[in-house]
Amino acid sequence: MLGAPNAALMELIERAYAVRHDAPEPTVAFEVDVGTAALQSQIHVVNVNILPCKSPRKSRTRRGGRDWWCCWEDVTREKRAVRNAQPLRRQGSGQQILADPERLKLGGTRIKTTILFSDIRRFTAMSEGMEAEEVVELLNNYFTVMVEEVLTQRGMLDKFIGDELMALFGVPFTHPDDAVRAARTALCMASALNNFNDARSRLGLPPVLIGIGINTGEVICGTSAPTST
Repeated sequence: MLGAPNAALMELIERAYAVRHDAPEPTVAFEVDVGTAALQSQIHVVNVNILPCKSPRKSRTRRGGRDWWCCWEDVTREKRAVRNAQPLRRQGSGQQILADPERLKLGGTRIKTTILFSDIRRFTAMSEGMEAEEVVELLNNYFTVMVEEVLTQRGMLDKFIGDELMALFGVPFTHPDDAVRAARTALCMASALNNFNDARSRLGLPPVLIGIGINTGEVICGTSAPTST
């Protein structure tokens, strides 16, 4: 683990050893890739904190006889979750939030927003005659097409609820054309659905029918305090 495959980690350890003995301080790094030469496909992402041990015991370690702690926090799962969620965010929203973080303060702000809902008609009846794997494949293919239309119109995907999709236009920042872009998204979704059903027809599969609803009104947009369990 501490050999050539992890040059970045070794550099951090060398840096910690180079710190003056009379003024020790921790060496910290975030999101460092670690792995082994034989398991490059299983690389982990860790936060690293290297700091001197304050025990008075003298050890025979190199460069001054000091013990060190090397603490790793495995954040691979969190990093992967962020990466997977990234395509679902409207482009540029992150930069806007950083520029005006008060817009996501605890308690939220009342703003005018357009919300788009879409669901598959008679989905329950359709899924009853399908295997579980077929249902998953259908939803994955369908949502991939629909989400692309939402993001193209700079909407923000809010959630999936079974076969329903919910998207927001105007969150966390409002724009004068939010409602227009939501309506355009609905038209583009209908057009994309025709192509989707054409492909299904060539495979001998039944068409997918959907309903779309759009509403504009005031919502509370913000951040809630985390809860512990």
